[in-house]
Amino acid sequence: MHIDSFIINIKALAELLEGSEFTPIHSRVSASALAVSQMKTRKENSQRAGEMGIRDECIRSIEYLYGEFMAIADELNELKKQKEKEGTIAVKAIIATDEIIKFIGEMKMHRKNYSQSNIL
Repeated sequence: MHIDSFIINIKALAELLEGSEFTPIHSRVSASALAVSQMKTRKENSQRAGEMGIRDECIRSIEYLYGEFMAIADELNELKKQKEKEGTIAVKAIIATDEIIKFIGEMKMHRKNYSQSNIL
């Protein structure tokens, strides 16, 4: 998955969660989508300027996103258990969140190559 697809997936998850029952989770997912977009922009700008300090910032952002989406997955699983009628949305959201976590996990495994990676 490329970073643009990753951003699209996060935004799709946010859209799926839009609604009163999921407002807190929706807000967190939307904030994460914005954070990833900003990280991509900063990386592109720093590469154009020849700066090398973006690697550490990318690593911190990826660590934060991984923790955030793990927490979101836990919350979605709890909601699924508590509310049967929202179960379908929760199941779709859990699947999407798992894909996002998998992608972030790949980025974590390749943290040494963040600054040169095509993933970001």
